[in-house]
Amino acid sequence: MEPSLLDRKALILGGMGFVGSNLAIRLVSLGAKVTIVDSMLPQYGGNLLNILPIEGQCRINFSDIRDSFSLDYLVRDTDFIFSVAGQTSHIASMTDPMTDLDINCRSQLSLLNVCTRCDFAYASVTVSHFMTLAGTVLNSACWGADAEIAT
Repeated sequence: MEPSLLDRKALILGGMGFVGSNLAIRLVSLGAKVTIVDSMLPQYGGNLLNILPIEGQCRINFSDIRDSFSLDYLVRDTDFIFSVAGQTSHIASMTDPMTDLDINCRSQLSLLNVCTRCDFAYASVTVSHFMTLAGTVLNSACWGADAEIAT
């Protein structure tokens, strides 16, 4: 019997942005129970319209990945975590480096710490590798390791 994502719990941090929302749509189509986490800060790309195709089919949690108390709660009983939240503006990183470090570094360390406490196996990838890896992981989980990645 082939592995399936049916009823598996996926947590997507940064799920209202372009990458996260498309991942959410794909996971829902594969039967996963998806929770999307996004702070919806205006300058970071989150948009409720991005998940309109799966409206009512996933949980939404409006919280910031910098909030380790929220992460502690959200990670519990999760099968997969996809962390695609981040601050990507070079200009913003130069004008406000502390916020950039807080979002892109400290929050990821907090996530790793939470995963350690929850005994969750966590792997991180960069967004540039994410689309290929996500396709490979999802296809492998659903149709076997030799499946072709649909583009």
